[in-house]
Amino acid sequence: MILPIDHIDLLVTAMRDWHLAKRAGTDEQSTAALVGAALRAANIASEQALGRAGRLDTAEVVKLSQESPTYVFTPVEAPYEPVDVLKAAHSAMGECALAPQWASSRLRDALDALAAAAAQRIPGYDTAAWVWERPEKITQAVGFAGGHTPLGMPGLVWVDAATLQECWDSAVAVVVSAAALADLDVSLPSRRNVYVLADGTLSDEQWTIVSGLGAVQIVDQDRALGWLAGVLERLDKYVPTTSG
Repeated sequence: MILPIDHIDLLVTAMRDWHLAKRAGTDEQSTAALVGAALRAANIASEQALGRAGRLDTAEVVKLSQESPTYVFTPVEAPYEPVDVLKAAHSAMGECALAPQWASSRLRDALDALAAAAAQRIPGYDTAAWVWERPEKITQAVGFAGGHTPLGMPGLVWVDAATLQECWDSAVAVVVSAAALADLDVSLPSRRNVYVLADGTLSDEQWTIVSGLGAVQIVDQDRALGWLAGVLERLDKYVPTTSG
C-alpha cells in the first residue's frame, strides 16, 4: 500500500525530535525534506515492483500511476506515543521492502534506529531489568487506599501501608487511590503494573509522587473501573494458587 503522508510525517518528526537524522545520511536541517521524500519514493518503488510482478489488480495499477512522488513535510505538532512510532516504522519497513537496494540502504538503517529509539521510550522500558529472571514469588494484585475502600473493585485485596511495603515487589499489580498517594512510602522502588485511581486532575505534589513509582497508568474512577477490573483479572491468572 501507499503510506499516507501523515504516516511519513510522524516518522520524520520523531526522527527529527530524537536526533536520528544522521542515520539517514543527512544533517538535522535537511532531515524533513530528504528523509520524507526518500521514504515516499521507496514506498512507491516497492509498490511498482508489486505491479511488475502482477500482484496488483488493474484499479491498483491505475491508482499507483497517479501517485505523485512529491513530499512536503508537515511536522506533527500534537503529542505522539512511542508505540505509534514503533508500529509506523515497522509498517514502513514492510511497505518499502521491495524497493531497489532497500535491505542495505541507509534509509532502512534509519528506520531500524528509529524503531529501537521508540521501543526504549515505551512506558515501562526504563524500569525493566537488564537481565531478566523469574520472580521468586508472585502474589495477587493489591490495593492501597489509606483507610477506605473505593467502590467498584470487587475481589481486590486492600492493604495497609506496612503490608503494601511487604508485597510491593511480589504483587502482580498495585492499585493506589489518588487520595492515598500522600501516605505512600516514597522510598518504594519503581515497578510496573501500578494503577492510580483518580476522580479528577492530580495535583503537582501527587504527580511528583506518581513519577517515582515507575510505569504508572492513571485510571479514571468514573469511566475506567471496568477496564481496570478486566486487566487485574487477566494478571491474576498468572498468580500461583499456592505460594510458599
